[in-house]
Amino acid sequence: MKWKVENTTTKEKVYLDPNEVSIEMNDCILKNRINQAMKIYSGENKSVCAWVLCKEVSIGPKKKIQTKQKQITYNPRVKPYWIEGRDNVDNKKYKLLTTINKNIYTS
Repeated sequence: MKWKVENTTTKEKVYLDPNEVSIEMNDCILKNRINQAMKIYSGENKSVCAWVLCKEVSIGPKKKIQTKQKQITYNPRVKPYWIEGRDNVDNKKYKLLTTINKNIYTS
């Protein structure tokens, strides 16, 4: 698995190994194609149906989890939407999100 970071203006794409780097994303919104996610939740094959929109991205060395950080997850086999705790956070805005390994965290 790799993180795909795409500049929507220039269409430039980079693929990053989540075990080697952390990505900090500023002014973010969690997006999801709910119809596609529901199909996957019902047993269809997985496909890309969720992403993070953000205004600014910085890539750096892999960070460590801080105790106060909250994990945000997305797995349409489990639930067809982004989850923070037990809450559906599709379309929620975040000031800062950080990837650590294959996970996304907010503080």
